[in-house]
Amino acid sequence: MKTLIASAENLFDTSYIEMMCRGKQEAILQIHQLFFELVPEVTQKMETGLSTGNQLLIEQAAHHIKPVAMNYAIPGVGERIDEIEILARAKADVAMLEPLVHDLTDTLQTVASQLAESIQ
Repeated sequence: MKTLIASAENLFDTSYIEMMCRGKQEAILQIHQLFFELVPEVTQKMETGLSTGNQLLIEQAAHHIKPVAMNYAIPGVGERIDEIEILARAKADVAMLEPLVHDLTDTLQTVASQLAESIQ
């Protein structure tokens, strides 16, 4: 499995968000805040899904973060979320989902940290 985090460079691009918000800083910051709130929530739900064997919870959490994560143009994240959703929906073994979920959540947490540093 190829991991999503490949370098120390920023893993995100906010140009789509800036365009959507027409450069209005308040709107941009609201979207960033939503991302900051969703990452730990989704991470916790996916970890709970893994530990309890609840593929539905994993699928729902992946689906929940997808539109917000896609706004940041994180390379490979859309495909990873799709992969997790498909496998979870098919009731794949948790052992198969675990490395994919951890790669996704590690990437999202890295992006959240990088984003927080970039807006300070």
